[in-house]
Amino acid sequence: MSDHQNNQPAEHVAPEVKIFSSGLRLGTGRTGDSGAANAVLSGGMDRLLATRLQVKALDYTPVELPHVTEDQIHQDHPRLKYLEPIRQHDFKLKDGVFNALQEGKIPFTIGGDHAIAIGTLAGVLEHCASEGKQVFALWFDAHTDINTPSGSESGNVHGVPLAVAQGHTEGLFEDFYPSQHFVQGPHSAFVGVRSIDPPEEELAQQAGMHLFRASRLKEIGPEWPVQIAEEVSELYRNSGASHFHFSFDLDGVDPSVAPSVFTDVPGGPSLAQALRFVEELMARVRVDSMDFVEFDPALDNAAGDGLRAAQMVVSKLVEGLRK
Repeated sequence: MSDHQNNQPAEHVAPEVKIFSSGLRLGTGRTGDSGAANAVLSGGMDRLLATRLQVKALDYTPVELPHVTEDQIHQDHPRLKYLEPIRQHDFKLKDGVFNALQEGKIPFTIGGDHAIAIGTLAGVLEHCASEGKQVFALWFDAHTDINTPSGSESGNVHGVPLAVAQGHTEGLFEDFYPSQHFVQGPHSAFVGVRSIDPPEEELAQQAGMHLFRASRLKEIGPEWPVQIAEEVSELYRNSGASHFHFSFDLDGVDPSVAPSVFTDVPGGPSLAQALRFVEELMARVRVDSMDFVEFDPALDNAAGDGLRAAQMVVSKLVEGLRK
C-alpha cells in the first residue's frame, strides 16, 4: 500500500509545487489588490522556499484580478458582495489548481482573502472526482467559513467557501462543480476557531464537522500542537479520504502577533504554537494542496510583524511538503 493510501509519513522527496499568487480582497468587501502574495514572496523569500524544497526555482503563476469599482458591490447579487468578479477570479484559479494536480504537482495558493478557497477547493474536488478520491479539508482559522450564501449576514464571500465546497452552492456556483463532488461534513476539521455564527454552529453539528476550538487548545496547554495534530491525523486516517487539503488563515493566530488580517479575533494561539502545529501535522499527514490567506500588508504595524509572521508560516508550510 502506498504512503498516500495509508496516510503514513514517507522519506522526504522534493515535490513539484505550483504556487498560485492572488491579491484578492473582494471577499472582504474591499476593492483593489491586497499585494499580499507579492509581499510574502519578497526579500529573497522565493529563494528560501526553493531551497527548502530542494529545487532550483519555484513555479509561480499569478492569478489576474478583474477590474472592479466600488459601485459594483451588489451589481450581481443583493446580498453577496462583488459576486461575479470573485467568480471570474476563482474559476481561473480552479482551472489552474486542477491542471497542477493532474500534472502531479502540489498546488499552493498564496492570497488574498479566503474567498480564493472557492476556486482552490473546486479544482481539488474536480481532480479527486476524476481519480475516485475523497477530500479531507483542514481549516486553521479563527472562523469556520461555512456561512451559506443565503445565510451570510455580512455578504462577504470570504465567509462562505467551505459551505459552498460542501454543496451549498444555491444556484451561484454550480458550474464550479460539474461532477457534483463535494467535501463531506465529517471530512472537515477546524483548528483555532473562536468566532462562529449560530447558523454555522448548527450546520457544523448537523454535518458532523470537527471543531477544535481555541478554548480547547488553551485547556490542553502548551502541548496542544502535538495532541491536536495527532487527533486530526487520526480523523484523516479513519475517514477514508485520500486527499488532504490544508488551508491556513493567518487570523487563526492571535492578532497580537499577526496584526495584519482582514478580520482579527483575540484569543488565538501564539505564532510559535501555530508553527509547531504545522510542523507536527505535516510530519503525520501528507498534504496534497494548500492555501495561505487573509494577510494584508496595508493592515500591518510599523514593525512589520504581520509580514514576518506570514513569511514564517509560508516557509514552514513549504518545509513540511513531501511526496
